[in-house]
Amino acid sequence: MWHERSNSPLQRTRCRSLPLAPESQSQLFSRVKQRAAERQQRWAVGGIIISSNNEEPIVWFAGEDAGMLEAIRRAQESFPQFVAELEVESRRIIPAMQECLIKYAFPATSESGVAVEHMFLGEVRHNGTEIRGVLASEPMYTTGVAEGDEIVVEPNRVSDWLYLIGGKAYGGFTFVHMWNNFSEEERRFYRDQPPFAWLDLP
Repeated sequence: MWHERSNSPLQRTRCRSLPLAPESQSQLFSRVKQRAAERQQRWAVGGIIISSNNEEPIVWFAGEDAGMLEAIRRAQESFPQFVAELEVESRRIIPAMQECLIKYAFPATSESGVAVEHMFLGEVRHNGTEIRGVLASEPMYTTGVAEGDEIVVEPNRVSDWLYLIGGKAYGGFTFVHMWNNFSEEERRFYRDQPPFAWLDLP
């Protein structure tokens, strides 16, 4: 679970655990992982991995998933809004952003069987000329970068962005798409997990 592991890409986040007994929670986690594996089998190899970089990916989406591609398109189309808010934040004496992250696409190795790996960048900031973020987890399918590396953001590699001000989340288009495709079990499991917990979801 993201908020329980020291290598979590969202380790600064505080969120309450689900009100389940340990045995029940473990069983639910196993079912969620099984559903993710079934999705992987149904979709073609070489798709996109949305990864929490814990022991297992959160969920797999194939590259031909039209809904995910549309969510990424919306994230890139609205990226200037995110940049503008970062510029405002850089001028604030008292920071207003409670959370800020970018989901960023890295090319995967040819032997991995996937096209790209999407990982979180945290500690995002705008220095007046460029946006930089720190890779928040260790890559599973990408070489040349490591957890803690500072990344200069190229807008065409941004697959999503999200920030939180005054308890209200902005962005998070791919996470909404993922939520809409979750089963009821998965929704129960992830509802209190960031970034889903930050979004206004049904």
